[in-house]
Amino acid sequence: MKSMKEALVKKLARAGGTGLRRKTVYVALALALVFSLAAAIVPASPVMADTQSISGDPIEVKVFDAGRIEPYYDNWGSRYQYYNYKACNNVLWLNGGSMGFDAPDTSTADCSSCTDFTAVSNSKPDAWTIETVYDAGSTGVRITQRIEYVNGAKYYNMHWSVENTGSSTYTDLRFMHGGDTYFGGIDSSNGHYNSTVDMVYLTNAGVTGIMGLLGTPTSPIDHYYEDHYSSVRSAMNSGNHLPNTVNPSYVDAGYAVEWDRTTLAPGQTWDIAAIEKWTSTGDVQVMAPAGQSGHVGDTFDYSFTVQNLQSSSDTFDLSTSSSQGWTVSLPGGSTVTIGAGSSETAHVQVTATSTGTDLTTLTATSQTDPLVTNDDSVTTVTTSCPDVETATGTGSAELCPSSGTLENLTAVAEGSLPAGAASSMPSFSFPHGFFSFNVTGLSNGDSVTVTLTMPSAVPVGTQYWKWGPTPGDPSDHWYQLPMGSDDGNNVITITLTDNGLGDDVLTGEDGEIVDQGGPGNPGGDGAAGVSVFPSLYVGIAAALAAGVLAYLLRTRIIGRKAVGT
Repeated sequence: MKSMKEALVKKLARAGGTGLRRKTVYVALALALVFSLAAAIVPASPVMADTQSISGDPIEVKVFDAGRIEPYYDNWGSRYQYYNYKACNNVLWLNGGSMGFDAPDTSTADCSSCTDFTAVSNSKPDAWTIETVYDAGSTGVRITQRIEYVNGAKYYNMHWSVENTGSSTYTDLRFMHGGDTYFGGIDSSNGHYNSTVDMVYLTNAGVTGIMGLLGTPTSPIDHYYEDHYSSVRSAMNSGNHLPNTVNPSYVDAGYAVEWDRTTLAPGQTWDIAAIEKWTSTGDVQVMAPAGQSGHVGDTFDYSFTVQNLQSSSDTFDLSTSSSQGWTVSLPGGSTVTIGAGSSETAHVQVTATSTGTDLTTLTATSQTDPLVTNDDSVTTVTTSCPDVETATGTGSAELCPSSGTLENLTAVAEGSLPAGAASSMPSFSFPHGFFSFNVTGLSNGDSVTVTLTMPSAVPVGTQYWKWGPTPGDPSDHWYQLPMGSDDGNNVITITLTDNGLGDDVLTGEDGEIVDQGGPGNPGGDGAAGVSVFPSLYVGIAAALAAGVLAYLLRTRIIGRKAVGT
């Protein structure tokens, strides 16, 4: 802006005198400064990379800016696992098979009847996470895709948050993921489905491990398909449901999985999760189920599959370990006998004794030949932070206090607010409803920061509104709590003080905060993820410009032209 001002001043000096040219330059200078200010305060669009990569061992993953995922597994020389690097696709169908969208440039997995997703952003929050946002054309449906990897694991996690930011309700939604596989650097494979772990998977003659796709306990797959890659591609192209079949023959293979949802209304979010995994080569295979998440003290039950690929029956010793040192047990015993070419289920139980991400590993070793051994791991994530489904159905929200313990977390619908609150609502929309909770275990007068992880992005300019008393007004009323994080992602923070701002109990030494409130979007704009500030800034700029022009007219810098001066 400084250089623009200097250039205009030079033009002014060249104009000389008191004639119209100098007056015109004054006007130009004033307007330039106003609109330079407007440009400076309108938030800039983030600059994102076209491709992001996770470089792990044994898995590497690349993600392109409209969602295409490119996994590599290095047991076979960092070989790409989908044909021609890129034949892996995400396909979304809305209103049955009437509207289809997919990732661009997916080679032999391309959906020719679909419209390409529109890239919004592609970033890495940390070394092991890639977050990609893309839109389904102009439908208002936005997908936030997260790829997560725990270094050392033989699988990676995929999560898609499908959010309806528009005004239309969509029905009969189908989301599919898969493509033309290249398992172990070999084009052909045999197809299988394991109902115990809900996994469609591949084997082939050149590799004794597996490559598989599975859902999670909170997001089980609704349909699956494995067959010749062209048949899988046609099924994903058709908009019809996948047929729940596999081809056990050795063919040029592909596979895919599908999730379904009946309706997605404006403001609602659909969460989908999946895992793609590989196992090491060997005559015994161990297949872990999908991971789970919970809180410290929870006990998690997992059903592993142990498969004997030898030509004779064998008995295997089972052992378990936890990377976090959590308590692990084998309720069904520490040995299992499996017939030739058959499989059995091994139950593993793990109790979380701390927060963090744990890899629980089950190892199976032949009693006949100790060299016949293999293992697989499952991820368990625990926090000390409770979560709750929002009252408006937008998804799950997690609340984490910086100190103390957050208890009695409840989602509160707008219609459940006290009569006084409902009749005096601020002019805001609350797409995720409200939350009621207590923070205990504090010293009297302590302040605590609560981090809220919402189901979807919270627009810049969102405000957190609370109903209750304040130190300056002991009657219940709406008031705004300052937010410490307001950068447009799905994480916000608020600060509460015992017996002070944010606490419903203003007297007594209870060391407890009682709170209820929620994040609201200004102006009644309930479209999550849409900032109302850019238009506000443009309005401010326009008002400033009009004011400058009015002043110039009033002082006759322009008006003198009309009287011949």
